[in-house]
Amino acid sequence: MPHPGRRQARARCAAGLVVVLVLAACGAGELTVASRTATPGTAAPDPDPTTGATASPGPTIEPSATPVVAETDRAARVQAAYRADDLLWELDGGPDPVEVGSGIGVGQVTWVGVDRTMLISGSDELRLWRPDTGEIARVDCDSCYEVVVARDDVYAIDRSGVLKVYDVADLRERRVIEHALPETDADSLTGPSPLAQRNGLLYVVLANGPSAYGGPQQIWTVDTTTGASRFVLETGANIGIHLHAVSPGGRLLALGGLGARSGYCSHWESVALLDLDTGELRDMAFMEGDPTVFEGELRVHDLFWSGATLFAAAWRLDRDCETEIGPSLYRYDAERDVWDMVDFGPFERVRPIGDDAGHKIVVVAGKLYYEQGGVSTSIVAGDLWIVGSTPTTFETDLRLPAELGEPWPQIWVEPWGDLAGAHLGDEAEVALGTLIGAFGPPEDDTGWVIGCPLDGAEENERSVRWGSLRVDFVRTEEGESLFAWTYGIDPTTMAARPGGPSFAEVHLPGGVAFGDALAAIGRRLRLPAAPSPIFDGGWVVAPGFELFSASSIDGPLEVAAVPFAPACE
Repeated sequence: MPHPGRRQARARCAAGLVVVLVLAACGAGELTVASRTATPGTAAPDPDPTTGATASPGPTIEPSATPVVAETDRAARVQAAYRADDLLWELDGGPDPVEVGSGIGVGQVTWVGVDRTMLISGSDELRLWRPDTGEIARVDCDSCYEVVVARDDVYAIDRSGVLKVYDVADLRERRVIEHALPETDADSLTGPSPLAQRNGLLYVVLANGPSAYGGPQQIWTVDTTTGASRFVLETGANIGIHLHAVSPGGRLLALGGLGARSGYCSHWESVALLDLDTGELRDMAFMEGDPTVFEGELRVHDLFWSGATLFAAAWRLDRDCETEIGPSLYRYDAERDVWDMVDFGPFERVRPIGDDAGHKIVVVAGKLYYEQGGVSTSIVAGDLWIVGSTPTTFETDLRLPAELGEPWPQIWVEPWGDLAGAHLGDEAEVALGTLIGAFGPPEDDTGWVIGCPLDGAEENERSVRWGSLRVDFVRTEEGESLFAWTYGIDPTTMAARPGGPSFAEVHLPGGVAFGDALAAIGRRLRLPAAPSPIFDGGWVVAPGFELFSASSIDGPLEVAAVPFAPACE
């Protein structure tokens, strides 16, 4: 990433693969939830809720310490809020923070209304901060860390399990629904928490029995008109839900946590999608087939939607629980059913911001940065936590450079040459992070597979590809490292494969070009062109690189490799 501090942190922490989920929608609509589901539980009898409005003295209104002037185009930008030590700050589309007030106990910030008023929920109260007047509206609400906003209503559940509905404009209490949820034997510190509202039903998570790690939990719905409740499902995981995010269309609820812990070096969290229309829960398993999946630790740090794409960041310990990895970002491509790394990190949290794709804020090792393209600005250092951001209609700049209209990095075929800042022999995940930073998410990643049979039945090779560019990694007793890289054209079209750098970005030695006759290349470089003793075809070999033709020594140049094309893969 652009900021040197992030590069240094990456080099220190990047010792292996970190999972971050990004689930992308196909087309303009919301994601289609696949068939891998957990069947919702049977409906429980509806309790007899007591409903009705309780007299309220109304919220207190007091002037803000930092009044600001209203901006008519505020709704056209993306806002974010963060806690820094004991204060709460807002960023309105750029790197200049505005102090909002106390950040102690703040759990969530939601922006409401056309003027993007901040609704702040936390340990003991709800607050409204109006950017036009700087006034603050407050109302007491015990342990209301999370709220749900639907149209003109704010739904909050206090520590005792009472559901309260407030007017979004001024936090005046509209009604109170007591006994809306069943009592449990749980020893949860915060009580039930609202997750989302859909079709007049409020989705609520509550603990189901004592647990050291928050689970198992149940999800119920509460009819916001009658107060009738209904059981939806039980998670069955002893790690509870600690992150959630609703899709822009309101149908899909992403849940972070939902994992299993059995002791030291055995803590694995996940992300699931709940379809609020069908009740189907899909477990979005991380990197199935990876031999390290059920070893080590993985903790989900962040979960948010940007446009129709869901992002989740995770931190890991390796299988020996000795090396800290990440967190990093991955994107799930639903059509290809693969995970794409989109930012190697490391960082704790990230949010899109600004008025266009390509702007974001990231928290890295106790520092907050604003990033736009290749420029990174340090905002503040301290005890930091991003507590919310406004939904975006666009996705952040996590696409391939070519999709953004940016030029591909230049590739120089030289003896033992580097590739876009990655060096032969670099630790595999460090090199991969460097390459993804240069070329974007790879088009294909084999993961660790059994390579050459002559080496035994070990998963010791991995290939990652961007169009015609392929990068090979090897696993030995000394570790995992960058072994070789090749650029090979499509022999059927004699053109570069799509999805990666074109011929224009590849510089071959001596000014030769792909398609030139191999024998002529040999004469020009004063190197012998000979039949390959390993492959069909011919090659020109020099220490540290190889030029190859699949047909013969008189055939066209099709592959350039540094230091050489692996003989067995």
